[in-house]
Amino acid sequence: MPKTRSEAGDDGVIGASKELSELVLPTRKDVLKYYKWVLQESSDFTPSFADVSIIVAERIVEIWRRASIPTVSLRRIKNLIKKERDQENKFNKSFKRDNSSPIFQKKNRGLLGRSRLLIRCCCVQMY
Repeated sequence: MPKTRSEAGDDGVIGASKELSELVLPTRKDVLKYYKWVLQESSDFTPSFADVSIIVAERIVEIWRRASIPTVSLRRIKNLIKKERDQENKFNKSFKRDNSSPIFQKKNRGLLGRSRLLIRCCCVQMY
């Protein structure tokens, strides 16, 4: 019998976990899926949020730097990951109960519709 939702196949609002693609810049949804993937891959123990967020933030920065795009600090990226993860957790708490509710569907589309990049380009326009 599965002990957790991820073992039972209940992936919640965001969907199944997966590794980040190195070919495109990650969106918020991609980052959350990668966060869940890192949690599942660490089979020896359950790492803390700080440990996982450092791994995820460093990977995001690596992808952005490979694209020659300047990034914000790791601390800012970790705060953005925490904010998105907390919002996903709120939705997952009531996912099964309120899934058919029109209000929940509207909020869910709002969460999933935000396929913006996690961090904005901090480029300075030169005139």
